[in-house]
Amino acid sequence: TKKQKPNRKRKACPEKWDRNKRKCAKNLGLSYVTKCGKVIEAKQMKKNCGSCRMNCTQRISEEIRLKNFNQFYELGDLEKQRKFIIMHTKVFDKKSPSSESRKILRMFYLDDYGSNDNEMIQVCKTMFLNTLVVSSQTIATIQNKITKEGKVEDLRGKYARRKTNIIEATTTTLPFFLISLK
Repeated sequence: TKKQKPNRKRKACPEKWDRNKRKCAKNLGLSYVTKCGKVIEAKQMKKNCGSCRMNCTQRISEEIRLKNFNQFYELGDLEKQRKFIIMHTKVFDKKSPSSESRKILRMFYLDDYGSNDNEMIQVCKTMFLNTLVVSSQTIATIQNKITKEGKVEDLRGKYARRKTNIIEATTTTLPFFLISLK
């Protein structure tokens, strides 16, 4: 007669899950296949802004843009990428006479890796978005999620338990009602 070994539950291996592989590939800017089977191509840096009033194409070379692009996608984590965008944008309130509409002015910067002190060069929005291959909605979402401390918290799936408001009248009359039932 053979001795039977006690069954052991197999351990989870999240890095092998298709869902996590997709997420990792997306954050690294690599090509991946969605859950529905659609193939998403790898991220490639788009064309520069062309001719703008800030003369971005004369001030920033394609090499610097490519270094910024690679640095952004090598982070490989959504939180780190959001911090990268925060560090490379500045937000100001526009000075306008109408206080009803809150207008926001954003300034975008790219690292200049050619200089010794890694200074930031201001660029137009189109150049910034095309270099990092992100949408303007991504920038707006990140700016809306910034806390007072300058952090971006991801609150997806988190639910803060709300306190229930019990009316004081019910707490004072309830014991009397329960006594009357006895």
